[in-house]
Amino acid sequence: PLYDEATEFIDGIAVVKENDLYHIINDKFSILATVDADSVKLPAEGIIPFEKDEIWFYTDFGGNIMANGFTCASSFSNGLAIVGLSETEYCIINNKMENICNIFPANIDIPIVNNRVFIRSPQNYLIALSEITANGLKLCTEYTFFEVNEFIEGIAAVTFDKDGKSFSTWIDINGNIITSKSYLSTKSFINGYACVKENQYDEISKQKLSFYEIIDKNFNVISKLPYGINILTHFKNNLCLYIQFEGRTR
Repeated sequence: PLYDEATEFIDGIAVVKENDLYHIINDKFSILATVDADSVKLPAEGIIPFEKDEIWFYTDFGGNIMANGFTCASSFSNGLAIVGLSETEYCIINNKMENICNIFPANIDIPIVNNRVFIRSPQNYLIALSEITANGLKLCTEYTFFEVNEFIEGIAAVTFDKDGKSFSTWIDINGNIITSKSYLSTKSFINGYACVKENQYDEISKQKLSFYEIIDKNFNVISKLPYGINILTHFKNNLCLYIQFEGRTR
């Protein structure tokens, strides 16, 4: 079948758009329910976030509304999701739609993993990794970052300030920096490989140039990419990169 939009299949369920309506379908492409909405996020753990007229709500896979009235909403991960109560108030809810604790999220679309969530300080906008406990949030690490990515394979790419300069590296699920190496930018590890960007002195031009390299989880360089290539994404589709070279995306 051809649709106007379609999510990925998660647990045998996807959401497709057809004639301005969203249909919840199974992997046999049978329609389970139809939802009147303007947008949707990934179905996960039996729950789907929909948006209608800038108001977000959750349904089960049968299309039954479970909770409504949010300014924004994330997909569920490990039984938890982030929702907006107003333009300035956010909280974490469980799959019973109960409020666990209030937060200021770094990015509402970064999934909660192992009860870990990235939160941003409203005072200085730096980001910290925190653990969700029965008593609220507990900081996992003294480190703070100004850019973070989701945890993939138990590791998240982060960017921090060191001696007035920006550096990128990775942290584990407990907030520990996993290597003494740092780079100009880092991408997430997928299937054991990641792309990094660093400066190297070029003998021909007699100046420092920025290059991308592919490294393994031991931080060994597997391949050095030609100068001028700009990496746009993490690895996708089993080691496929989207790159920009000479003004074209490939």
